[in-house]
Amino acid sequence: MADTIRVAIIGTGFGKRVQLPGFLNVGDFEVIGIAGHSFVKTNQIAKELGLKKAYKSWKDVISDPEIDLVSIVTPVFYHYEMAMSAISAGKDILCEKPMAMNQDEAYQMWEYLEAEGRVGMINHEFRHLPERRYFHHLVNSGKLGEIYEVKVTFSNSSRLPYTGRLWNWWSSELMGGGIWGALGSHLIDFVRGVFGEFEGIMGRLITRVRTRPDPVSSMPRSVTSDDTYHAIFKLENGVEGMMDGSVVRHGLGGTIIEAHGEKGSLVIKADRSVWTAENDSEWKRLEIPEEFQLREHDESESFLQPAFESLLRDLSNGIRERKSPTPSFEDGYYVQRVLDALHASHESQNWVPL
Repeated sequence: MADTIRVAIIGTGFGKRVQLPGFLNVGDFEVIGIAGHSFVKTNQIAKELGLKKAYKSWKDVISDPEIDLVSIVTPVFYHYEMAMSAISAGKDILCEKPMAMNQDEAYQMWEYLEAEGRVGMINHEFRHLPERRYFHHLVNSGKLGEIYEVKVTFSNSSRLPYTGRLWNWWSSELMGGGIWGALGSHLIDFVRGVFGEFEGIMGRLITRVRTRPDPVSSMPRSVTSDDTYHAIFKLENGVEGMMDGSVVRHGLGGTIIEAHGEKGSLVIKADRSVWTAENDSEWKRLEIPEEFQLREHDESESFLQPAFESLLRDLSNGIRERKSPTPSFEDGYYVQRVLDALHASHESQNWVPL
């Protein structure tokens, strides 16, 4: 391999906003080109950023011998075909979450990647956020003692009717849309990484906003994906918890992560600050040590930018060592199992063991 890892990105949404500048900021990578749904848009982006290539098709990315790493930043229903094709062509892969449409696809992707000796990573960059890294450290250090319960909630107003969001793939369950896959996958990844593997889950997937305007006709079109979820779960080590999320709640919202144990409690609040309490004491804010911090992001970029760059540094090391770093395709598969289990629980209205 050359001194730099040559990358092509498939996807001009998140791929342009966060991934492209991230790859450009991490010196180990050279972004060769980008592919998207519209070649006119793709070509314009490539010219603006001085990229060598604007691909007319994702298949042109896969077949390009100049590319070492393919970053798949597309709707979920494309992931399987693109990943399997990239592996067959001898490429390493960074794949957006959720990994696949179901656990069968995810397992095949993981199995084929391993069999072909490729490096694969799932883009769960949220686990690199400073507050989550510090939270993980505190739990691992035994600060809470025996863990009693975990609670993870998420909410915002991004898909309330007033936002005017049009119908797209995100509105379709059959195309992999919905908040449970889009954001629940990040939170499952965090719970697995900090507290342990899931033993079972039960809950509901709900569609509050049932129609959205069709982008062509402007007529109401049925929404089949979830915009709200409620779940209770148990981990293999006996820890129990709940997960709750919605993108149709008013207010600023955000993610709140709680862990309660015999020695105390830890909370990441929606403003990303970390707090602790013991016995009957007042909640105390903890300063995040320097060792867990990332560079400051400026107002022109996503707050996820530094976290994504941290993930890319792990990916670079993994590619050079020829070993998939975490979150790996194996991690993606186990996250997918939990995603699928809640769908099964919703359908059966029963507890689903894993």
